[in-house]
Amino acid sequence: MKVQYSGKQTKFNETQAQKIEGRFDKLSRLVDGREEGGIHVFLHPEGHSNKAEVTVHFHGHEVVGIAAGHDAFAAVLEAVEKADRQIHKLKEKWRASRRSLPEVAAEPEPSGSGDPGGVRVFRVSTASRKPMTLDEALLELDGASGYVAFRDEKNGRLHVLVRRADGHLDLVE
Repeated sequence: MKVQYSGKQTKFNETQAQKIEGRFDKLSRLVDGREEGGIHVFLHPEGHSNKAEVTVHFHGHEVVGIAAGHDAFAAVLEAVEKADRQIHKLKEKWRASRRSLPEVAAEPEPSGSGDPGGVRVFRVSTASRKPMTLDEALLELDGASGYVAFRDEKNGRLHVLVRRADGHLDLVE
């Protein structure tokens, strides 16, 4: 990832420069994907303090970390940390949106036998579904694969309507 500096040019000693480059390497590993991004560091003095602004460009987004301090080195490190936290938050948000499950969630659990060809067990969540009657469950079963789990409208208990191999239905209460 390309790092570009602008504003007041500040010279850092060798250890400071290595530390800053290490932080930029960490950021580049965090955001580097198929697209090429960049980091822009803008340093400028404001009175007796130095202001550092670190902008990270990746996947069509800009993340900006701004910090100020008496020392330019400390301001740059703080701005990089702020940008790092924002990137982590953004990536977690993306992961959570991709992992959101549909209304009836099915998660495979490991089979009891341990072999890859074993039986798979799916956990189905009906917590967010509205209660329905048996007739409504029958209508929904027509579009479903072989079963419908639902809460009974009268008593709120969980029922499962299963299509048997012979074409008839089983109602598990």
